[in-house]
Amino acid sequence: RAALEALGTPLDRIDQIGIFVVDVPDGETENTYAAQLIATGDYEFVEPNWLLFHTTTPNDPLYNQQWHHPMINSEAAWDITTGDASVTVAIVDSGVDLDHPDLQPRIVPGYNSVARQAQTSGGQVNDLNGHGSACAGSAAAIGNNGTGVAGPGWSVRIMPIRASDLSSGNA
Repeated sequence: RAALEALGTPLDRIDQIGIFVVDVPDGETENTYAAQLIATGDYEFVEPNWLLFHTTTPNDPLYNQQWHHPMINSEAAWDITTGDASVTVAIVDSGVDLDHPDLQPRIVPGYNSVARQAQTSGGQVNDLNGHGSACAGSAAAIGNNGTGVAGPGWSVRIMPIRASDLSSGNA
């Protein structure tokens, strides 16, 4: 009881697990205060309650216009990973703009499912109406390159699979 009183009024308590959150007194650091508290022998553990802020926000000029990133919490995910080049995302759509600066460096040979022909054998996979490129960008546009938009998987590869040869994209 005396040990708890020495802490002062907790800022927060989690009674279910016996946790108290307290202010660090003036003149102390988190580490020196934690060391003093643990040295009393009254506590099983003492550790700083750090506030964490996202550190990875891309510098792409259109990033703030991409409504889906806050919805899927991309910034928190990017603090962990921006994707892996060993992963390939197949975009089955109207094709992909093979010269798009946010996509081109990540594009691998694709397939035209209408012609049943691989791109390497002449199958056309270029985008007919922009929809497939938008989908590819939403999934895997290179982020933090100062160009266009950012996808959740900056480093993943993109395989264009064109599922229609109609300019409408209908299949």
